Amino acid sequence: MEILSHNDVIAVLKHDEARFTSGDTFKVQQLLKEYENYIRESVENSDNSDIFTQGIECEVIRQDGTTKGWRKGKINLVIKFEPEETSNNTTSLDDIRSRIHTSD
Repeated sequence: MEILSHNDVIAVLKHDEARFTSGDTFKVQQLLKEYENYIRESVENSDNSDIFTQGIECEVIRQDGTTKGWRKGKINLVIKFEPEETSNNTTSLDDIRSRIHTSD
């Protein structure tokens, strides 16, 4: 799995382009806006509900230079949780070291 950046470009394959109002080629940031609009307007529409489970066939060209040319694949929605860093920088390994030194 690859996480695309907001500036990477996606070209949706022909049979899926009707799902998007802004055409068939756009940046990831535009796709996110499309999904936001889709969710607001069409949650009740079961005709398009498969995009959440099956993804959308497309081609991607990366802007970071990691690959050359268009690559075929699917885009899927992912919800990612990033916990906040705690102010306590002590790791479990530090705890073990501390216990070893205090028991000596």
